[in-house]
Amino acid sequence: MKLTVGKNMALLVLAALLGLALLTALEQYLMEKVYEGANNANINAVPSLKILGELRRNLQEISTQAGRLDYGADMAERNRVEERLLVARDNVSNAIRAYETDGCAGTICFADEVDKADLEKEKPVWRQYQVILDKMLQEKGSSEQSVAKAHQFLLELDPVSDKMLKLIDEHIDYNIVIAKRFSDEADQAQRHCADLDHLRPDVAGHRRDRLLDDTVDFGATGGASRRKRPRSPPAWPRAIWPAISS
Repeated sequence: MKLTVGKNMALLVLAALLGLALLTALEQYLMEKVYEGANNANINAVPSLKILGELRRNLQEISTQAGRLDYGADMAERNRVEERLLVARDNVSNAIRAYETDGCAGTICFADEVDKADLEKEKPVWRQYQVILDKMLQEKGSSEQSVAKAHQFLLELDPVSDKMLKLIDEHIDYNIVIAKRFSDEADQAQRHCADLDHLRPDVAGHRRDRLLDDTVDFGATGGASRRKRPRSPPAWPRAIWPAISS
C-alpha cells in the first residue's frame, strides 16, 4: 500500500509539473507574439509609413514646381525651379527603390503580398509620369510654340499625378491597417501573458491541495479503505483555453 500511495503522489507531482511546463511553453509563445508585434512597429510599420509619406510629399513637390515653370521668365529663375523639381524627382525614385530593397531596417518593407502589389501598381504610373515630365522639361525655348507644348505636357501630367497620389494614399491606408493588426495581436498576447502569470500559482496550489487531501484521507482511514471527497475539475484548463484557441 505504501508503494501505491507513493506512485499516486508521484503521478500528482508529475501532472503538476506537466501543467507548469504547458503554461511556460504557452507563455513563451505569447511573449514571442508580443515581441513580434513591437518589432514590426520598429522595423516595418513606422519606416514603411515614413517612406510612403516622403513619396507622397515629393510627388506633390514635383507638381508644385512644374506648375511654377514660367518659360517666359529669365533663365536663372527657371533653372532654380527645375533644380528643385529634379531633386524631388530623385527623392520619389529613391523612395520607391528603398521600399523594395532596404528601406526598413536594412530590408524590404513589404509586410505581405498586398503591400507588394500596391507598390507594383505605383511603379508603372511613376514611369509614365516621368516620360511626360521629361518631354515638358525639354521644351526650354521661349517661342510661343515651345511654351504651348510645355503647357500641354503640364496638362497631361495632372491626371497621371492624381492617379499616382490616389495609389499612394491607398497604400498608406493599407499600411495603417497592417500596423493596427500587429498592434492588436501584440496587445491580446500581452493580456494572455498576464492571465497566465495569475494562473501559474493556481496550478501549483491545486496540485498541492489535491496531494494533501489524498494524504489526509489515507491517514484517516488507516489504509483499509479510502473515501475521497468529490472534487470539482480545476479551473485553470478552462481559463487558458481562450489563449490557446486565439
